[in-house]
Amino acid sequence: MVLELSGQEGNYQSALNYLSEWGISVESLSKTVIRDEAKCVHCGACTAICPGNALDTDLSTMLVNFDDTKCLACGLCIKVCPFRAMEMRL
Repeated sequence: MVLELSGQEGNYQSALNYLSEWGISVESLSKTVIRDEAKCVHCGACTAICPGNALDTDLSTMLVNFDDTKCLACGLCIKVCPFRAMEMRL
């Protein structure tokens, strides 16, 4: 599960402690997905699988848009891209 936490530092630490008490491990999202524009042919295979809606098709141009601010770095797009245009960076 991917969560975005924000707020005051003390509350943030309290939330992490609470989750830990329930046996839930938390790790920082330090991965980034990037798209290699030279490899992307805008086939749209990635758009249906993206849970964060970071990938969508512009219906007027039929080009696939990638909004990295919405990307959850789940890696699903990497698995479905037949042209290997999506890559995970640490």
